[in-house]
Amino acid sequence: MYKKVPLSVVNPYYVRNFARSYRDLAKTDKIDAQMLSEYGEKMNPRIQERKEDYRFDLEELTERRDILVETMKEEKSRLEKEPKELIVQSIKTHMAFLKEETKKIESEIREILDKKAGTIKGVLISEKGIGEQTAAILIASLPELGKLENRQIAKLVGLAPMAHDSGK
Repeated sequence: MYKKVPLSVVNPYYVRNFARSYRDLAKTDKIDAQMLSEYGEKMNPRIQERKEDYRFDLEELTERRDILVETMKEEKSRLEKEPKELIVQSIKTHMAFLKEETKKIESEIREILDKKAGTIKGVLISEKGIGEQTAAILIASLPELGKLENRQIAKLVGLAPMAHDSGK
């Protein structure tokens, strides 16, 4: 079994600037390890939540669904170019296959959401404009959902306004 070790994902730019702020500019694996350790102690970055296994499955399924949908759009675009009948039939056969595969993937996504993330899915889809697929993507990508406050989540995903009010 894997040992659970606290993990933080930090911007390397910030860590490098931290290192520059009080050390020379040498860069080796040993120095980097020491700097990361000191950065963690002094800056106390937020501990990254470990995603549950079902979120990894959701992430893979939503990515696969996106590929299938994109491929269907490409095939539809090819149809609009009015190819010869032999090609039209091939494209239509491929599109039918893609639709069936998309339905299967969506069914698997729905099953995982219902079994593992029913409550959070319900909260998300109760919001106007958020459907099942968007909820699946959010649940797969943000293990912090439901554990952080609204402003913290907005900041985490880069939607919170950041003040830049210095000088004139």
